[in-house]
Amino acid sequence: MKSLTLKKIISGGQTGADRAALDAASYCGFPTGGWAPKGWMTQTYDGHQTPDRSLELFGLKEYPQPGYPVRTKANVQDSDGTVWCGFKGSPGGKLTCNTARRMKKPLIINPTAQELLEWVMVHEVKVLNVAGNRLSEVNPDIYRDVFRMMVDFLKMSRGSEPFVTLLAWPNRENYVSVSEKGVHQAIAREQKWLANELGDPISGSRALSSIIGSLNSQLADVLEEFESETWGYPVVWPDE
Repeated sequence: MKSLTLKKIISGGQTGADRAALDAASYCGFPTGGWAPKGWMTQTYDGHQTPDRSLELFGLKEYPQPGYPVRTKANVQDSDGTVWCGFKGSPGGKLTCNTARRMKKPLIINPTAQELLEWVMVHEVKVLNVAGNRLSEVNPDIYRDVFRMMVDFLKMSRGSEPFVTLLAWPNRENYVSVSEKGVHQAIAREQKWLANELGDPISGSRALSSIIGSLNSQLADVLEEFESETWGYPVVWPDE
């Protein structure tokens, strides 16, 4: 089997699979990037269109043309291979898979972490595009499932356990034992950007604050479950 050449994880930044891949990569210390839709648009759980400028902190760039399809195609083109996570018969699934086949780019659909690792090595993928369904009532567990799979994949790709340290997050409920180069860096970047963006709290964007707060909460919940059940790392609370 060929050696691993993976250098970067990219995605389109949508809620659900895309965002899970970015968070997992940051958790494991992998560089991230990709094209986000013009206006940094994403869709909330209930389908509302909402800009998410925090994607810029993961190295994503705003695509110059509006719409989701153009950025989907651009991410396939700018990567060495694409993994699709979710319903392949959905509009996004059809577009992503058909684009990869038309461009003769390697494509894998709903793999396990081990299958993804072997596929990445065989195809010598340096830049991996992770695409999939958004978070919705139809796919309520897509973020959790993709985050778990991607962390397992990236963990195995390095052949070692992540470094573990006690990190202080903003609230007591968010004190957890996590990777030293992990999610706390992404969260810190988001919070720093948010503070700069808001400036005067009175004129700040409540919508942006809500988005980042929701993402932080969701990620903290997944990490607590993931670490305690999958890795056996307990949640660590600070001394009273």
